[in-house]
Amino acid sequence: PTDTPTNTPTPTNTPTVTPTPGRFCPEDDDAVLTKWVDPSQPAGGNNYQTVQAAYDAAVNGDVIGLFTGNNLQENVVLGGAKTLTITQCTTAKLTAANPALPVWTVSSTGVLTIIGPDSVGGTIGWNITTNNHELKSIRAYGASQYGVLILGNNVSVSLNEVGSSDA
Repeated sequence: PTDTPTNTPTPTNTPTVTPTPGRFCPEDDDAVLTKWVDPSQPAGGNNYQTVQAAYDAAVNGDVIGLFTGNNLQENVVLGGAKTLTITQCTTAKLTAANPALPVWTVSSTGVLTIIGPDSVGGTIGWNITTNNHELKSIRAYGASQYGVLILGNNVSVSLNEVGSSDA
């Protein structure tokens, strides 16, 4: 008998690879984080010092985990056309760095899903100016005008608490 080479068929069904999370998110254990905000750790790699920096670096499909604790002061503007998720992994409380502005402004023309963070102070805790976003289990304390202001359409919001003091 002679050796005849045979063609081995290439499988057409390529298995789906499940991404390995870069960091475990204790409050959302199904989240596959691509970026995170943890000011207690050095900036670099996928870790950012502020929510704004992580959002600015994010691309569509990213999942940003918040490990911010109670001491992060910033006014975040989630603009552009990004579609992504921001989820609380530990306490995630943002206090307005500038009390004359909203703490969180959600103005992306993409679709944002935001799970769990708090706002403290500012004129508005959560200022949602565009359509089709989902905010789950958010909190707002101590805003001078509105805890949550929804100006967009088709916005889903579930609240844990809206109040006048930081509980």
